[in-house]
Amino acid sequence: MRMQKALGMLCFLVATFIPWLAQAEVGVYIEPRHHYYYDTDDYYSPFTWGLGLSAAVPGNGFGGGYNAGFGGEGNIGVHLNHGLSLLLAVDSEVFQTPSSGVYSQEVNVMPSLMIDLSVSDVRPYVILGAGINDNLTYYPTFYGTAYTSTTSPVVSAGLGVAFNVAYRLDIYVQAKYEDVLQSGGNFSYVPIAVGVQFD
Repeated sequence: MRMQKALGMLCFLVATFIPWLAQAEVGVYIEPRHHYYYDTDDYYSPFTWGLGLSAAVPGNGFGGGYNAGFGGEGNIGVHLNHGLSLLLAVDSEVFQTPSSGVYSQEVNVMPSLMIDLSVSDVRPYVILGAGINDNLTYYPTFYGTAYTSTTSPVVSAGLGVAFNVAYRLDIYVQAKYEDVLQSGGNFSYVPIAVGVQFD
C-alpha cells in the first residue's frame, strides 16, 4: 500500500512539472574572462596549453664539465579559477660535455600550479611543481651510443610573465629552479623558457 501511494505521488509530481519543463528555457552561462584581457568578446575557457623553447644553466651538484643545456617544454591543464591553474608540465634539456658523444638529458614530468599575480594584459605569475625526473646519460661504445637511466623525484619553483598578444593567446617568458632529489646527491639547474600559451 505504501509503495502504491509513493508511486501515485511520483506520477502526480511528474505530471505537474512536465508541462513547466517543456516551456522552460535552458541555457548555459559562460563567464566572460574580463580579469585576463578586459575583452568583452573573450569568453572564459577552462582549458589551456602551451609550448616553449628553453636554455638551461647547470646548478649545484650537477658536476663539472657540463655546458649550458638546450631543450623545450610543454604543458596542458585547466583553469581552476581566475587566478589559479593546474597544469601537467613536461620539459626536457640536453647538457653537452667536452667529451665527444657524452651528454646528459633531463626529462621532467610535473603536475604544477600556476598562480597569476595580476589581472592585466601583462600578467606576472608564480609556478610551482613536483613530479618525476628521468636522468639519461649517453656515452659512446664500440657498438654505438648507449645510455643509463635514473628516475628520481623533482621539485621546481619559478617566476614568469605572460603578455596577451591576441585572442586567447599569450607569449610568456619564465625561469624555473628545478631540483632533482637523486639518492646519490641532489643536483639542480635553471631553465629559462620563451613560449606561447593558448587560453
